[in-house]
Amino acid sequence: MLATAAVGASRHVQKLLRQCGSVHYPNQLHAHLVVHGSLHTVASQESQILASYCALSAGGGGHGGLCYARDLFDIMPDPNRFMYNNNLIRAYCNSHCPQETLRLHRGMIQRSILPNEFTLPFVLKVCARTQAWEHV
Repeated sequence: MLATAAVGASRHVQKLLRQCGSVHYPNQLHAHLVVHGSLHTVASQESQILASYCALSAGGGGHGGLCYARDLFDIMPDPNRFMYNNNLIRAYCNSHCPQETLRLHRGMIQRSILPNEFTLPFVLKVCARTQAWEHV
């Protein structure tokens, strides 16, 4: 029963995040989940909010979405490979500060999270853009 309610809540959060057109709405949803203590009840909710911030920054929402994404990511106790690759590494790779991709890649390895086939193309793209070949 509790697991079913959590999955339903996660789907509801996902639906709300898809409707977000600016950073303001994920901020409100994130604040609501934190205040009501339900952010950590379903691990995917943090990931969904993180993905929403990153998507907003990539979709013309500006650098603000990426700043919020990074702030949220930095307080996550156990970010996983998906959070690194599909969210932050990709977003930073296409941002005005691509070298942050390399810092995230280093942090990923330091946390013993092995990169996968999605990580390397972003890292190589940034190395080519910034000429940071010593990273590879």
